[in-house]
Amino acid sequence: MIDLKERINNRLGDNESRERKENTLYVSEIGNCIRKIFFRYNFPTSVDTQTQKFFRRGDITHEDVTDLLKEEEDLVVKDEVPVTLYLRDSGFRLSGRVDDVIYEEDGGKYLVEKKTTGDVSKTKKYGASKHHKIQLMLYLGAMGYEKGMLFYIDNDYNMYQENIDFDREFFHWCLDRAENVAEHIKDDKIPMAEAKESDEGWLGWMCNYCDYSDTCNKLPNQKTDASEHDLEKMLKED
Repeated sequence: MIDLKERINNRLGDNESRERKENTLYVSEIGNCIRKIFFRYNFPTSVDTQTQKFFRRGDITHEDVTDLLKEEEDLVVKDEVPVTLYLRDSGFRLSGRVDDVIYEEDGGKYLVEKKTTGDVSKTKKYGASKHHKIQLMLYLGAMGYEKGMLFYIDNDYNMYQENIDFDREFFHWCLDRAENVAEHIKDDKIPMAEAKESDEGWLGWMCNYCDYSDTCNKLPNQKTDASEHDLEKMLKED
């Protein structure tokens, strides 16, 4: 008899890093540590099986929420809406997909980004994460929408919604951040280890979940020339 667990684990483990188009950054990654973005662009990694399981579970939950919303007669819901935003200075572009665009009968329209979390109560206590706000703000600016929502849901379907209005100043801050990463990539300069150097709490935890932390720890925390380090060898050793 076949072993379904083995088959499923093999399928989840059989993945490669997604192919990235040249000069393209993803909207969803701009809120990450800028050094991690640099590494991910130049040295993409495959996703481990356990992380694949988490993403898969999240995708299923997100699809279910969208299907439930589509049953509401006073709403029109479009999902997985592609977005492209071109960066003026670097020549790079930002690419992404908005989870849902919701239209109300009275003319209201909203962008919705759904996030799966282990425990919604923590999000209720501390509020939406800044790196998620960055993602939504870039979508709002790119699509010309004024209102959006960050919608968090855990495995028990506990939910938390935070409404986000378009903020032009914050939007341009997000664009400048993306341009900064793009310029580092173009110039082959490893950015500062932002998550380690920044005093802002929204970044500090990222090192604990970074695929490149071992290599990063061998480098100076400040900006450095990539040509001075054998990064491929360092990554293979790690």
